[in-house]
Amino acid sequence: MNTDNMKQKDFSGKRTTDLASKDESDRLSKLIFDSLEKQAKYARLVALMFVILSATSFPIGVEPFSYLQSAGFLIGAFYLYFKSKTLPDSLRNAPLQTLIDTAEDKLSYMKRSELLVTIPILMLICTGSGAQLISRLTKYTDNLTLLIVCWIILFTCLCLFGHILGKKNWEKEYGTLYEEIRSKKSTLCES
Repeated sequence: MNTDNMKQKDFSGKRTTDLASKDESDRLSKLIFDSLEKQAKYARLVALMFVILSATSFPIGVEPFSYLQSAGFLIGAFYLYFKSKTLPDSLRNAPLQTLIDTAEDKLSYMKRSELLVTIPILMLICTGSGAQLISRLTKYTDNLTLLIVCWIILFTCLCLFGHILGKKNWEKEYGTLYEEIRSKKSTLCES
């Protein structure tokens, strides 16, 4: 009788643990898909804004360098649109390890490959907008070197400021989920 009670207790405890684990993985899966959908919607909105900026900054025969600014906005819009693909629905039924690996890759902040694409886009925008600004400011001063140096310093500081604030915003919105994914991945790798 005593061993029967122990067997029943062990079986029910394991069953409860399995159900809790299943609920935990379902909750994590739902969080991942919801967060990535929110991120994709935001990226598509920014891509649309870049297309509008590209259309409004497209020159009407005024500045030859403003083509660079317009091209930078347009390339940035295409990059954001193609980067904003959500996870396929087939991953909803995939093993948890596969989902976690894919989600960790999609939710990480500014991987090196993204930096290699983002920096040339920013340089196009910087060159185009800098040429426009400097050509307009040369009407008021003759020191072209000073204007160029000031613009390079200003744009570099602006990009660094945007990167730092973007990282803080990412940590606020996705940091806890990203850490939860990493901890779940480490526990799955240990098992």
